[in-house]
Amino acid sequence: MLAYLRACDTHPTAEEIYTHVLEEIPSLSRATVYNTLHLFAEAGLVRVLDTVDGDTRYDAELSTHGHFRCDRCGALYDFNIDLDHAATPALQGFEIRERHATYKGLCPDCLAQQEKE
Repeated sequence: MLAYLRACDTHPTAEEIYTHVLEEIPSLSRATVYNTLHLFAEAGLVRVLDTVDGDTRYDAELSTHGHFRCDRCGALYDFNIDLDHAATPALQGFEIRERHATYKGLCPDCLAQQEKE
């Protein structure tokens, strides 16, 4: 399951992971997938992404990066961003435990498709 996540660039949901891994392990249960993903997250092996649409997705890319979510097709894309040096003077006195950057809009494919319509 971890190998699949590391090779996957689509930020899959638990259900998508289950469907893929089920092909290799027919006796696999959904509960095992959810429990394993929870353990992976606790161990710091994957990052849990709570998306705007309510789906929980998983990302094995642990380096600091941002995400772009296409409003039309729902795809998530990684992009490089320097969150460690982002100015946050309004948060003086706060303890920041996590930093996330999520951008939303249209991916190039959906933008091109929209322009054709």
